[in-house]
Amino acid sequence: MSLSIIPQPRKIAENGEFFQLKPTTRIIAEGTALPAAELLAEYLRTSTGYELPIASGTLQPGDLCLEVTGSDSADEYGFYDETYRLEITAQGVKLSGASCAALIRGIQTLRQLLPAEIYASSKQEAEWTAPGCVVEDSPSVRWRGVMIDVSRHFFPVAQVCRMIELAAQLKLSVVHLHLTDDQGWRLEIKKYPKLTEVGSIRKRTIVGHYWDKPWKYDETPYGGFFTQEDIKAIVAFAAKRRIMVVPEIDMPGHMVAAIAAYPELGNYPQHQLEVRDCWGISYNILSPKPETIAFMKDVLAEVVELFPAKFIDIGGDEALKYEWEICKEVQEVMHAQGIKKESELQHYFTNEMGNFLASKGRRTIGWDDILNPEMPADAAVMNWHGADIIKEAARINRKVVLTPHEFTYFDYYQADPKHEPLGIGGDLPLEKVYRFEPLDSHYSDAEKATILGAQAQLWAEYIPTPEHQEYMAFPRLCALAEKTWLCGATPGYANFHKRLANYYDIFAQQHVNARPLE
Repeated sequence: MSLSIIPQPRKIAENGEFFQLKPTTRIIAEGTALPAAELLAEYLRTSTGYELPIASGTLQPGDLCLEVTGSDSADEYGFYDETYRLEITAQGVKLSGASCAALIRGIQTLRQLLPAEIYASSKQEAEWTAPGCVVEDSPSVRWRGVMIDVSRHFFPVAQVCRMIELAAQLKLSVVHLHLTDDQGWRLEIKKYPKLTEVGSIRKRTIVGHYWDKPWKYDETPYGGFFTQEDIKAIVAFAAKRRIMVVPEIDMPGHMVAAIAAYPELGNYPQHQLEVRDCWGISYNILSPKPETIAFMKDVLAEVVELFPAKFIDIGGDEALKYEWEICKEVQEVMHAQGIKKESELQHYFTNEMGNFLASKGRRTIGWDDILNPEMPADAAVMNWHGADIIKEAARINRKVVLTPHEFTYFDYYQADPKHEPLGIGGDLPLEKVYRFEPLDSHYSDAEKATILGAQAQLWAEYIPTPEHQEYMAFPRLCALAEKTWLCGATPGYANFHKRLANYYDIFAQQHVNARPLE
């Protein structure tokens, strides 16, 4: 097949014809197809300079027709049926899909069939033709995502939206924002303004790798956060592309920035903490006392208002229990709740949050450290600890998003560290990402049924700039997009690599700082 598309469509057949986009081309759409038509017009208008009006009624030669053939309703997890059919002939283009989201996925296929200049941000001179073909396509899993860490290093609205657009081009369905951590609280919470007034600014940042001792610092204050208006703009930008933005407020660990802002949240409020200026895991975690739980519910109440996503992430990873083991007040909470182990105390804490979110009509998700039989029945976990977690999730009937570090942690090195920008470690070249199998044949049917999908992680301790972020994301995100779209039906790495070479023309038009292709 000569046509080069990423992710590879499930079925594609050429017909020998060509469609030419002209100044007289109209986009025919109505009803639930209109948002997709507006996005398509926006995409095409910028580089062609054509007006491309949206109309209804009888098709004419040269038109682009968009039609929703299904109910356009989300499932219980907030996802839509993304099945689409794209037919291109000399007479026109007809794109039909089960939902508006399906049309938007099909639009991304259509864009790739046009000259790469269609992705330019200014008017171009090109022959705007697309090869005639019929594409029948649908994804294997619903959750196809990328996590962007904006806590360790902050990325402004423009860069977040740019990453959302680049993810949309690869037909991803989720962007997960890691908004809070020890090194910075990045979300405005109106009820608790010190979370950003204090918690968003660290006095300095470690220079070099965490393992390089003695530590050195830049002695420069570092900060930044999203206002609630910023978040509304990000969510609206993503919604236009039918991408779910899942926020993460990590708890009870990774909370030094919050405790620095409000010391009473900690186990030793008489000790004033500062926003953490180095990486690694802190011994300081939230107190499980009722006042802290109420505080975090207040935070989540504002988060729910900002993010319409069905899922709200409460983190839960790497919560060291040392303070809980030695704090008299915490031991009193455990006794009052009839809790015997500190690990069970974390489940109590996270289940309180989960039940609160359930009362707001939302589903809890967190790292697989939170998995326990008492968690809300509709909760899910992100599996980074191996296949045993998937077996346990299947046993207790909880959903899973696959995030195995060996395949999806894009802060890992892509080649010999001597020739790469500073990274956290690890070894994750492009070909290894392509070996990832979300629906591995070793999983039982029950285990496969628990899997919502998978996502990449861009942890940002060692990713300080937008250029570095793009270097770490691309082209590896192209590989993950194809593996999650087709799962076991992918055509193989050699085929993918050949198509990827063409995709670099798309990167070039958008000035994406992708790592050079080997």
